[in-house]
Amino acid sequence: MVPYYGDYAANATVYIPINTFDSNDPAASVTVTNLVNTDVHIHKDGGTTQRNNAAGITMTVDFDSITGNHLLIIDTSDNTVADFWEAGHEYQVRIEGATVDGGTINAWVGSFSIERAGGALALIKSATYGLSALKTLLDTTGIKVASFADNAITAASINADAITNAKIADNAIAAENLAADCITSAKIADNAFANEHFADGALTSTEITSAGGCVVASIANNAITANAINNDAITAAKIANGAIDAATFAADVSAKIATDVWNAATASYGGAGTYGQAVEDTLADTNELQTNQGNWLTATGFSTHSAADVADAVWDEVLHTAHEEAGSASVLLQGATAPSAADVADAVWNETLADHLGAGSTGNALNAAGSAGDPWATALPGSYGAGTAGLLLGTTIPNAITTIDNEIAVIDGIVDDILVDTGTTLNTLIADIPTNAELASAFTEIKGATWSAATDTLEHIRDKETDIETDTQDLQTQVGVDGAGLTALPWNAAWDAEVQSECTDALNAYDPPTKAELDTAQGAVTVASIANGAITAAAIATDAIDADALAATGLSEIADAVWDEAIADHVGAGSTGKAATDILADTNELQTDDTPAALAAVKTVVDLIEDIIRNKMEITDANGNLVLYEDDGTTPKYSVNACVTDDATTTIRKRLE
Repeated sequence: MVPYYGDYAANATVYIPINTFDSNDPAASVTVTNLVNTDVHIHKDGGTTQRNNAAGITMTVDFDSITGNHLLIIDTSDNTVADFWEAGHEYQVRIEGATVDGGTINAWVGSFSIERAGGALALIKSATYGLSALKTLLDTTGIKVASFADNAITAASINADAITNAKIADNAIAAENLAADCITSAKIADNAFANEHFADGALTSTEITSAGGCVVASIANNAITANAINNDAITAAKIANGAIDAATFAADVSAKIATDVWNAATASYGGAGTYGQAVEDTLADTNELQTNQGNWLTATGFSTHSAADVADAVWDEVLHTAHEEAGSASVLLQGATAPSAADVADAVWNETLADHLGAGSTGNALNAAGSAGDPWATALPGSYGAGTAGLLLGTTIPNAITTIDNEIAVIDGIVDDILVDTGTTLNTLIADIPTNAELASAFTEIKGATWSAATDTLEHIRDKETDIETDTQDLQTQVGVDGAGLTALPWNAAWDAEVQSECTDALNAYDPPTKAELDTAQGAVTVASIANGAITAAAIATDAIDADALAATGLSEIADAVWDEAIADHVGAGSTGKAATDILADTNELQTDDTPAALAAVKTVVDLIEDIIRNKMEITDANGNLVLYEDDGTTPKYSVNACVTDDATTTIRKRLE
């Protein structure tokens, strides 16, 4: 089978290896003669017109000095034969007139193609839908929103952390490009959404809940986490005026706000002109009143008495003497009962807010907070106007998501077309690629359990190999040819005892019979001691009985028995006896045949053959006349006119008669 060496790009170099073998032993390589670049013939598309030009053709016999291995190199960029090498064509290569093991060889050696029609190279280089065309398309127009089908981008189609800050162009996300639940927390890398990715006013109530926009179903539970939003990503400019109103708050929001307001540390809100500062100032004044009231108040008006003096005077005053007029504080205090803390708390919290709605009052603030609704229960975009967060969240984001869906669908279609056009099966190829775990396991197997980076790297092994080679060469020098260098090895007398000890231990373990024991045993062996049939074929080793083992009388007896054997007992087909019988019959027949005449005819033929081989032969080039001379070289024996003809293609010699 002639090998196909593949599909090459235009102007590529093709390498074709050629092997030659012994005609009598196909396993043995032999060289080739009469094989040069002009012996290479190349056909195009199976046509008979051939390229037989040495330009661009390199033929190396016994490549790298290896007998029987040859290399043919074809440079398809050589245009000496104009327009022979062209894309979209098939080429067949043969050699003609080479000599291998004494025989002339004409043989096909291979085939190849240049960007064959429908092949991978032709498709990839296509000006219409090849890689260059695709690059031009992407460079010129990019990936359009319309390229993505609705719901093309799903959660399953996005790898974890695939969406990063760098992957999202400013204002690139449109609501219509995102399928429901396609964006989960696992799909969004930390800090993926930055401030610059959202246009001013992009997230409005309209953008979040408008028909076809980024509705609640578009965002998986817990999909938007703190890590998914860059610091300062949501600025005032991103939220439209009026986007967050009372209707956007859930019922429990008011209570949560109230709790946080009344539990907030007063020291955290001390800015000038703030309510927090006003509360701080009021508290300070109250504390001051508690400690300084005696300094300015007396029974007759303001005085310079200390607070302690005033307090003492008030609380030390006897109630039952001069202060018992009807309705006086003395009378009231004598009959009053102090309220409990619970009564005071109930009175404060049960107070009707409607009676305390003065501008800036706590009652007014609580009344306003209580009327606020749940912002997350507000339908978007609802009535939110242009530039509001409600309109942005209900419309812009859903539109951006749909755009991404459409873009990815186009890419997916283009990739599918490329896979079909090129005939590639990336999944199969990728499946064959070893995983990190498989590579690590293989490397562990190669290293072994005791591998050390300090001693066992390839560099260390290379250095050891150099040391071993040096030592080996030194040993070869010392040993010399056929061990000549070993003749002067000293012998240590102490080794005698060691060798003898080892031999003694081996003999004791084997326990062979002694000479005396063998002599005794041999004397006991007689012909009578061997039972009939005791010596079988299995008991006799191969070649155990040779000619030297047979006495002269034994050989004579065997010869007599052979030659005295009756022929009639050995006439089976294929036997030596049958052959001897046939030879005897043929000999008897020859004795009766016309042997002299037959021998004379044979001699005539033999003499003619001898004359043709040995004697002078003369052929005239002009007419092909042949003359064969006698042994003397001058007397013509045979003359044949036009005996040899040659039409530049075939040489013909007539019969000599």
